[in-house]
Amino acid sequence: MTVFVAHSKTASEASTLDEKAEIKRLFYETVDAIKKAVSARFEQDDLHILKAIERFILSAANKDYSVPEELVTDLVKLSDIIDLRELTSEAQELPVYLKLHNRKSAVPITRVTKVSTICDVMNSVSDSKDCLPQIHQLLKLYMSVPLGIRDSRAHVQCDASSEIVVAFVNVIKHAEQQNVLCHTQATN
Repeated sequence: MTVFVAHSKTASEASTLDEKAEIKRLFYETVDAIKKAVSARFEQDDLHILKAIERFILSAANKDYSVPEELVTDLVKLSDIIDLRELTSEAQELPVYLKLHNRKSAVPITRVTKVSTICDVMNSVSDSKDCLPQIHQLLKLYMSVPLGIRDSRAHVQCDASSEIVVAFVNVIKHAEQQNVLCHTQATN
């Protein structure tokens, strides 16, 4: 990257500026490549199934039985593992177990926003695993995938550490762009 003057071992001032610009260009290219790779990672088919499971469980727990067509399509992919007829029947009983949990709990749950809340409910009510075997199987499947829950309102499922990395990279990129802009304005 460094351009040497003929027969000299020191870099010229112009080449040092070119070197800095090239390093910054490479940095931005790398950041953009990382962002694209992470975005592509979260558009995989497996994640669509996990999102469908999450939406199904949350809607059932909150007594919202209007299931969108794409949700049904994603859940059909699980028909080898889970009996979908029994699952829909059990889903209608899930709010009952939520009420049973609320009787024992000091702080009642009014609206379920995380799948982990349903797991807590299933663990707190003694016979829930036996009475809701398909829901239990669906929860085991959902929780066995090593991903963290993000904001359920956005219906996004992704690895929390990856999100932190992307956010941090965006902060660094923005700060570096501001630094370059300030430096460019100061030299002009």
